Amino acid sequence: MKQQPGRPKGRRNFNPSQEAVRSYTRLLQDRADQGDVQAAGWLVFIAEQRKETAQ
Repeated sequence: MKQQPGRPKGRRNFNPSQEAVRSYTRLLQDRADQGDVQAAGWLVFIAEQRKETAQ
């Protein structure tokens, strides 16, 4: 049997949806607000990446 191209049936897409990304960002913000330094660092990194891609 030949394997068909693409993702296997029932698997999720590799790239998260925009809603999932928003949810992850909110989660990072909540954790950073609670004092999680790593979450705060990731938020800074994401903000810097967005600045670079906007230019």
